[in-house]
Amino acid sequence: SQPPLDAAKAEAESLLEQGQAGDKTAESFGALAEEYSDDTGSSANGGEYTYVLKGQMFDAFDSWIFDSARQSGDTTLLENTQSGQQGWHVIYFEGQEKPYWTSTATSQLQSDDMTAWLEEIQADYPAAAAEGMSQVGK
Repeated sequence: SQPPLDAAKAEAESLLEQGQAGDKTAESFGALAEEYSDDTGSSANGGEYTYVLKGQMFDAFDSWIFDSARQSGDTTLLENTQSGQQGWHVIYFEGQEKPYWTSTATSQLQSDDMTAWLEEIQADYPAAAAEGMSQVGK
């Protein structure tokens, strides 16, 4: 019987080969992830991680996905050697998201617009302190 990490690597290599032999799409790799992945953080959604920030994942993952030569559809097999997280990962690179700052800037602008809108409509409806149901509708 082979050691667990060797068995995991063999299984990951087999899954990578299956993905590369198919239509090589994000969907086909996602189907493999849903069926075979042990990654509880992503297996239910086809193994997808979005808006990954540099330094968020293990070093080999970061080095590979943030390589300037990375192209949509690239695949690889990476080993995570972090204590307690050792294992093998089949990776399909779908593409770059918009830069993270655009998401935070958009969110802040939407929040500012919502606050301004609420202040505007509340200005037309002053609040008054009253007690009891007798004040409702007056």
